[in-house]
Amino acid sequence: MLVEDCNLGSNQLQSLPSRACLFTFFNEHNQGKFVLDIIVRISLTSLMSYPGEKDLQELTCHQLLHALVRRRNICFHLLSLDSWRNLANAFANDKSLFLLNGVSQRSLAQTLVLSAYGMRSSDASNQYVKDLMAHMTSSLVDLANNSDLKNLAQQPDIIMLVCCVLERLRGAASATEPRTQRAIYEMGLSVMNPVLRLLEVYKHESAVIYLLLKFVVDWVDGQISYLEAHETAGVVNFCMSLLQIYSSHNIGKISLSLSSTLLNEAKTEKYKDLRALLQLLSHLCSKDMKIPEIYGLGEADSVGLADSDN
Repeated sequence: MLVEDCNLGSNQLQSLPSRACLFTFFNEHNQGKFVLDIIVRISLTSLMSYPGEKDLQELTCHQLLHALVRRRNICFHLLSLDSWRNLANAFANDKSLFLLNGVSQRSLAQTLVLSAYGMRSSDASNQYVKDLMAHMTSSLVDLANNSDLKNLAQQPDIIMLVCCVLERLRGAASATEPRTQRAIYEMGLSVMNPVLRLLEVYKHESAVIYLLLKFVVDWVDGQISYLEAHETAGVVNFCMSLLQIYSSHNIGKISLSLSSTLLNEAKTEKYKDLRALLQLLSHLCSKDMKIPEIYGLGEADSVGLADSDN
Protein backbone atom coordinates (compact mmCIF):
# COMPACT_ATOMS: atom_id res chain seq x y z
CA MET A 1 0.00 0.00 0.00
CA LEU A 2 1.11 3.58 -0.74
CA VAL A 3 0.66 4.73 2.86
CA GLU A 4 2.75 1.86 4.22
CA ASP A 5 5.51 2.30 1.65
CA CYS A 6 5.73 6.04 2.30
CA ASN A 7 5.59 5.79 6.10
CA LEU A 8 2.80 8.37 6.35
CA GLY A 9 1.13 8.85 9.70
CA SER A 10 -1.69 11.09 10.94
CA ASN A 11 -2.04 12.68 7.50
CA GLN A 12 1.43 14.23 7.74
CA LEU A 13 4.63 13.68 5.82
CA GLN A 14 7.09 12.43 8.41
CA SER A 15 10.32 12.07 6.43
CA LEU A 16 12.09 13.05 3.25
CA PRO A 17 11.61 9.54 1.79
CA SER A 18 7.88 10.04 2.32
CA ARG A 19 7.96 13.25 0.30
CA ALA A 20 9.96 11.59 -2.45
CA CYS A 21 7.48 8.73 -2.53
CA LEU A 22 4.56 11.11 -2.95
CA PHE A 23 6.29 13.14 -5.65
CA THR A 24 7.07 9.95 -7.54
CA PHE A 25 3.48 8.80 -7.24
CA PHE A 26 2.04 12.11 -8.44
CA ASN A 27 4.58 12.78 -11.19
CA GLU A 28 5.90 9.53 -12.63
CA HIS A 29 2.64 7.66 -12.17
CA ASN A 30 0.56 10.65 -13.36
CA GLN A 31 -1.83 10.54 -10.42
CA GLY A 32 -1.73 14.24 -9.56
CA LYS A 33 -4.69 15.18 -11.75
CA PHE A 34 -6.69 12.29 -10.34
CA VAL A 35 -6.03 13.51 -6.78
CA LEU A 36 -6.97 17.07 -7.75
CA ASP A 37 -10.27 15.81 -9.08
CA ILE A 38 -11.00 13.99 -5.82
CA ILE A 39 -10.19 17.11 -3.77
CA VAL A 40 -12.49 19.29 -5.86
CA ARG A 41 -15.33 16.76 -5.73
CA ILE A 42 -15.03 16.49 -1.95
CA SER A 43 -14.96 20.28 -1.68
CA LEU A 44 -18.08 20.69 -3.79
CA THR A 45 -19.89 18.08 -1.71
CA SER A 46 -18.92 19.75 1.56
CA LEU A 47 -20.18 23.13 0.32
CA MET A 48 -23.49 21.96 -1.13
CA SER A 49 -24.50 19.00 1.02
CA TYR A 50 -23.72 20.33 4.51
CA PRO A 51 -25.28 23.81 4.64
CA GLY A 52 -25.09 24.14 8.42
CA GLU A 53 -21.45 23.13 8.81
CA LYS A 54 -19.82 26.55 9.00
CA ASP A 55 -16.41 25.28 10.14
CA LEU A 56 -16.29 22.67 7.38
CA GLN A 57 -17.22 25.25 4.75
CA GLU A 58 -14.66 27.76 5.98
CA LEU A 59 -11.95 25.08 6.00
CA THR A 60 -12.92 24.13 2.44
CA CYS A 61 -12.97 27.69 1.10
CA HIS A 62 -10.08 29.23 3.03
CA GLN A 63 -7.58 26.40 3.03
CA LEU A 64 -8.38 23.43 0.84
CA LEU A 65 -9.55 25.16 -2.35
CA HIS A 66 -7.40 28.24 -1.91
CA ALA A 67 -4.26 26.11 -1.68
CA LEU A 68 -4.95 24.66 -5.13
CA VAL A 69 -4.60 27.96 -7.02
CA ARG A 70 -1.17 29.03 -5.82
CA ARG A 71 0.66 27.66 -8.86
CA ARG A 72 -0.16 28.21 -12.49
CA ASN A 73 0.59 24.64 -13.55
CA ILE A 74 -1.96 23.34 -11.02
CA CYS A 75 -4.51 25.94 -12.18
CA PHE A 76 -3.98 24.68 -15.72
CA HIS A 77 -4.97 21.15 -14.67
CA LEU A 78 -7.85 22.39 -12.50
CA LEU A 79 -9.46 24.17 -15.42
CA SER A 80 -9.48 20.95 -17.44
CA LEU A 81 -11.49 19.08 -14.79
CA ASP A 82 -15.24 18.60 -15.05
CA SER A 83 -15.41 18.84 -11.27
CA TRP A 84 -13.86 22.33 -11.32
CA ARG A 85 -16.26 23.44 -14.04
CA ASN A 86 -19.11 22.08 -11.90
CA LEU A 87 -17.84 24.10 -8.94
CA ALA A 88 -17.65 27.28 -11.02
CA ASN A 89 -21.12 26.64 -12.45
CA ALA A 90 -22.56 26.05 -8.97
CA PHE A 91 -20.95 29.28 -7.76
CA ALA A 92 -22.47 31.25 -10.62
CA ASN A 93 -25.92 29.68 -10.73
CA ASP A 94 -26.78 27.49 -7.72
CA LYS A 95 -28.68 29.34 -5.00
CA SER A 96 -27.61 26.84 -2.34
CA LEU A 97 -24.12 28.37 -2.29
CA PHE A 98 -25.68 31.71 -1.39
CA LEU A 99 -26.13 30.23 2.09
CA LEU A 100 -22.38 30.35 2.75
CA ASN A 101 -21.29 33.05 5.17
CA GLY A 102 -19.80 36.26 3.83
CA VAL A 103 -16.16 35.40 4.40
CA SER A 104 -16.54 32.05 2.64
CA GLN A 105 -18.34 33.73 -0.27
CA ARG A 106 -15.45 36.14 -0.66
CA SER A 107 -12.80 33.44 -0.40
CA LEU A 108 -14.53 31.16 -2.91
CA ALA A 109 -14.88 33.99 -5.44
CA GLN A 110 -11.22 34.90 -5.00
CA THR A 111 -10.14 31.29 -5.52
CA LEU A 112 -12.20 30.79 -8.67
CA VAL A 113 -10.95 34.04 -10.20
CA LEU A 114 -7.34 33.20 -9.35
CA SER A 115 -7.72 29.88 -11.16
CA ALA A 116 -8.14 31.82 -14.42
CA TYR A 117 -4.37 32.28 -14.30
CA GLY A 118 -4.16 28.74 -15.68
CA MET A 119 -5.73 29.73 -19.00
CA ARG A 120 -3.44 29.72 -22.02
CA SER A 121 -3.98 33.39 -22.89
CA SER A 122 -5.03 36.67 -21.31
CA ASP A 123 -8.12 36.78 -23.52
CA ALA A 124 -9.19 33.36 -22.28
CA SER A 125 -8.51 34.34 -18.66
CA ASN A 126 -10.59 37.50 -18.98
CA GLN A 127 -13.45 35.65 -20.65
CA TYR A 128 -13.44 33.06 -17.87
CA VAL A 129 -13.79 35.78 -15.24
CA LYS A 130 -16.52 37.55 -17.21
CA ASP A 131 -18.54 34.36 -17.49
CA LEU A 132 -17.98 33.55 -13.82
CA MET A 133 -19.12 36.95 -12.52
CA ALA A 134 -21.76 37.84 -15.12
CA HIS A 135 -24.67 36.65 -12.98
CA MET A 136 -23.42 38.65 -9.98
CA THR A 137 -23.16 41.93 -11.85
CA SER A 138 -26.44 41.48 -13.71
CA SER A 139 -28.32 40.79 -10.47
CA LEU A 140 -27.12 44.09 -8.98
CA VAL A 141 -27.91 46.00 -12.17
CA ASP A 142 -31.40 44.49 -12.39
CA LEU A 143 -32.11 45.25 -8.74
CA ALA A 144 -30.90 48.85 -9.00
CA ASN A 145 -33.04 49.41 -12.10
CA ASN A 146 -36.20 48.04 -10.49
CA SER A 147 -38.92 50.70 -10.33
CA ASP A 148 -39.94 49.54 -6.85
CA LEU A 149 -36.40 49.40 -5.50
CA LYS A 150 -37.07 51.26 -2.24
CA ASN A 151 -39.66 48.73 -1.11
CA LEU A 152 -38.01 45.70 -2.66
CA ALA A 153 -34.61 46.47 -1.16
CA GLN A 154 -35.93 46.27 2.40
CA GLN A 155 -36.99 42.64 2.11
CA PRO A 156 -34.71 40.36 4.19
CA ASP A 157 -34.01 37.96 1.32
CA ILE A 158 -33.02 40.85 -0.95
CA ILE A 159 -30.70 42.28 1.70
CA MET A 160 -29.10 38.85 2.05
CA LEU A 161 -28.73 38.59 -1.74
CA VAL A 162 -27.11 42.03 -1.98
CA CYS A 163 -24.66 41.22 0.82
CA CYS A 164 -23.79 37.90 -0.80
CA VAL A 165 -23.18 39.46 -4.22
CA LEU A 166 -21.06 42.25 -2.72
CA GLU A 167 -18.90 39.73 -0.87
CA ARG A 168 -18.37 37.84 -4.12
CA LEU A 169 -17.49 41.01 -5.98
CA ARG A 170 -15.01 41.86 -3.22
CA GLY A 171 -13.43 38.44 -3.57
CA ALA A 172 -13.10 38.82 -7.32
CA ALA A 173 -11.67 42.33 -6.97
CA SER A 174 -9.06 41.17 -4.47
CA ALA A 175 -7.90 38.50 -6.95
CA THR A 176 -6.89 41.02 -9.62
CA GLU A 177 -3.87 39.87 -11.63
CA PRO A 178 -2.42 41.29 -14.86
CA ARG A 179 -4.06 38.52 -16.92
CA THR A 180 -7.54 39.19 -15.49
CA GLN A 181 -7.34 42.92 -14.77
CA ARG A 182 -9.44 43.98 -17.75
CA ALA A 183 -12.36 41.69 -16.88
CA ILE A 184 -12.37 42.83 -13.25
CA TYR A 185 -12.16 46.47 -14.30
CA GLU A 186 -15.19 46.02 -16.55
CA MET A 187 -16.96 44.16 -13.74
CA GLY A 188 -16.59 47.18 -11.47
CA LEU A 189 -17.46 49.57 -14.27
CA SER A 190 -20.76 47.77 -14.89
CA VAL A 191 -21.90 48.18 -11.27
CA MET A 192 -20.83 51.78 -10.66
CA ASN A 193 -24.34 53.21 -10.98
CA PRO A 194 -25.98 50.35 -9.03
CA VAL A 195 -23.50 50.87 -6.19
CA LEU A 196 -24.39 54.56 -5.97
CA ARG A 197 -28.10 53.75 -6.13
CA LEU A 198 -27.83 51.11 -3.42
CA LEU A 199 -25.80 53.47 -1.24
CA GLU A 200 -28.79 55.80 -1.18
CA VAL A 201 -31.38 53.09 -0.66
CA TYR A 202 -29.51 51.33 2.15
CA LYS A 203 -28.43 54.48 4.01
CA HIS A 204 -29.88 53.04 7.24
CA GLU A 205 -28.41 49.54 6.77
CA SER A 206 -24.90 49.85 8.18
CA ALA A 207 -23.85 46.31 7.20
CA VAL A 208 -24.76 46.86 3.55
CA ILE A 209 -23.14 50.30 3.50
CA TYR A 210 -19.90 48.83 4.82
CA LEU A 211 -19.88 46.08 2.18
CA LEU A 212 -20.52 48.62 -0.58
CA LEU A 213 -17.60 50.72 0.62
CA LYS A 214 -15.27 47.74 1.03
CA PHE A 215 -16.04 46.48 -2.47
CA VAL A 216 -15.13 49.87 -3.92
CA VAL A 217 -11.96 49.98 -1.79
CA ASP A 218 -10.83 46.53 -2.94
CA TRP A 219 -11.72 47.21 -6.57
CA VAL A 220 -9.89 50.55 -6.69
CA ASP A 221 -6.88 49.04 -4.92
CA GLY A 222 -6.61 46.28 -7.51
CA GLN A 223 -7.20 48.50 -10.54
CA ILE A 224 -5.62 51.89 -9.94
CA SER A 225 -2.08 50.98 -11.04
CA TYR A 226 -3.28 49.55 -14.37
CA LEU A 227 -5.53 52.36 -15.56
CA GLU A 228 -4.96 54.88 -18.31
CA ALA A 229 -5.52 58.57 -17.55
CA HIS A 230 -9.08 58.70 -18.90
CA GLU A 231 -9.99 55.51 -17.03
CA THR A 232 -8.52 56.91 -13.84
CA ALA A 233 -10.61 60.05 -14.30
CA GLY A 234 -13.76 57.94 -14.47
CA VAL A 235 -12.82 56.03 -11.32
CA VAL A 236 -12.01 59.25 -9.45
CA ASN A 237 -15.32 60.82 -10.48
CA PHE A 238 -17.18 57.71 -9.34
CA CYS A 239 -15.44 57.76 -5.96
CA MET A 240 -16.20 61.46 -5.52
CA SER A 241 -19.88 60.75 -6.24
CA LEU A 242 -19.81 57.97 -3.68
CA LEU A 243 -18.30 60.27 -1.05
CA GLN A 244 -20.86 62.97 -1.82
CA ILE A 245 -23.78 60.56 -1.41
CA TYR A 246 -22.33 59.20 1.82
CA SER A 247 -21.91 62.73 3.14
CA SER A 248 -25.23 64.15 1.92
CA HIS A 249 -27.22 61.43 3.66
CA ASN A 250 -25.09 61.77 6.78
CA ILE A 251 -24.56 58.04 6.70
CA GLY A 252 -22.70 56.87 9.77
CA LYS A 253 -24.06 59.62 12.01
CA ILE A 254 -24.31 58.89 15.73
CA SER A 255 -27.34 59.93 17.76
CA LEU A 256 -26.56 61.22 21.24
CA SER A 257 -29.93 59.95 22.42
CA LEU A 258 -28.80 56.33 22.18
CA SER A 259 -27.99 54.31 25.27
CA SER A 260 -24.31 53.89 26.08
CA THR A 261 -24.27 50.35 24.67
CA LEU A 262 -25.95 51.32 21.42
CA LEU A 263 -23.78 54.43 21.23
CA ASN A 264 -20.62 52.34 21.43
CA GLU A 265 -21.94 49.96 18.77
CA ALA A 266 -22.82 52.88 16.52
CA LYS A 267 -19.36 54.35 16.96
CA THR A 268 -17.79 51.03 16.02
CA GLU A 269 -19.85 50.85 12.83
CA LYS A 270 -19.07 54.46 11.97
CA TYR A 271 -15.34 53.97 12.43
CA LYS A 272 -15.43 50.92 10.15
CA ASP A 273 -16.92 53.13 7.45
CA LEU A 274 -14.36 55.85 8.07
CA ARG A 275 -11.49 53.38 7.84
CA ALA A 276 -12.86 52.13 4.54
CA LEU A 277 -13.21 55.67 3.19
CA LEU A 278 -9.67 56.54 4.26
CA GLN A 279 -8.41 53.40 2.53
CA LEU A 280 -10.25 54.45 -0.61
CA LEU A 281 -8.70 57.91 -0.58
CA SER A 282 -5.29 56.41 0.09
CA HIS A 283 -5.58 54.10 -2.93
CA LEU A 284 -6.68 56.98 -5.15
CA CYS A 285 -3.76 59.13 -4.02
CA SER A 286 -1.27 56.32 -4.65
CA LYS A 287 -1.76 56.68 -8.40
CA ASP A 288 1.25 58.30 -10.07
CA MET A 289 -0.62 60.67 -12.35
CA LYS A 290 -0.75 64.28 -13.44
CA ILE A 291 -3.75 66.52 -12.96
CA PRO A 292 -3.91 67.77 -16.57
CA GLU A 293 -4.16 64.21 -17.85
CA ILE A 294 -7.35 63.78 -15.85
CA TYR A 295 -8.98 67.18 -15.79
CA GLY A 296 -7.69 68.63 -19.07
CA LEU A 297 -5.56 71.43 -17.58
CA GLY A 298 -2.83 73.07 -19.61
CA GLU A 299 0.81 72.07 -19.31
CA ALA A 300 1.58 75.27 -17.42
CA ASP A 301 -0.91 74.24 -14.75
CA SER A 302 0.30 70.67 -14.39
CA VAL A 303 1.11 69.34 -10.95
CA GLY A 304 2.55 65.88 -10.38
CA LEU A 305 0.42 64.38 -7.63
CA ALA A 306 3.05 61.83 -6.74
CA ASP A 307 5.58 64.63 -6.17
CA SER A 308 3.31 66.83 -4.07
CA ASP A 309 4.41 67.58 -0.52
CA ASN A 310 0.81 67.80 0.74
